[in-house]
Amino acid sequence: MKISTKTGVVISAIVLAALSRLIPHPMNFTPIAAIAMFGAAYLERKSIAFIIPILSIYLSNLVIDNVMYQHDSFVWMAPSFPWVAGSLVLISLMSQFTLNKVSAGRVLGSSLAASVIFFIISNFGMWQGSGIYSHDMTGLVMCYNAAIPFFGWTVAGDLVYTTAMFGGFALMQSRLPRLAAA
Repeated sequence: MKISTKTGVVISAIVLAALSRLIPHPMNFTPIAAIAMFGAAYLERKSIAFIIPILSIYLSNLVIDNVMYQHDSFVWMAPSFPWVAGSLVLISLMSQFTLNKVSAGRVLGSSLAASVIFFIISNFGMWQGSGIYSHDMTGLVMCYNAAIPFFGWTVAGDLVYTTAMFGGFALMQSRLPRLAAA
């Protein structure tokens, strides 16, 4: 299977963004939502738009969980990963509709919506699977309340990474006719 120049550049940008997770950063200041949005907006094959972002996050998690964090044994998948993957799927689905025509306003609106989607789903997963919170409405409210301080970093990370990825790609398209025509 031949990969187009555009697809190669988009996948490379996604992998590079995923690798940026290995650089020390504030909690939740990550490219996760930007990766899902960027893949949905620019990957021609929509099945790949789901697979590549999830795979890149999974592989970067393998490194983070087994090199940067200390565990008793090798961690193949963190308990929170299915919730993160689920949020990526929803963000990708949303972005296929909201970013079918890319513009700064659409990227901004989608980025803010992605922050909310990730916040709701990932913290629901934390409540459901961590054992920290009681499995009743009080525990759920406590979980979301405890997550509020991290939400600002989520929004900031999503805005910075979407600006870098979408802005960088737009700049490349303006300078490389092969990308603009694709």
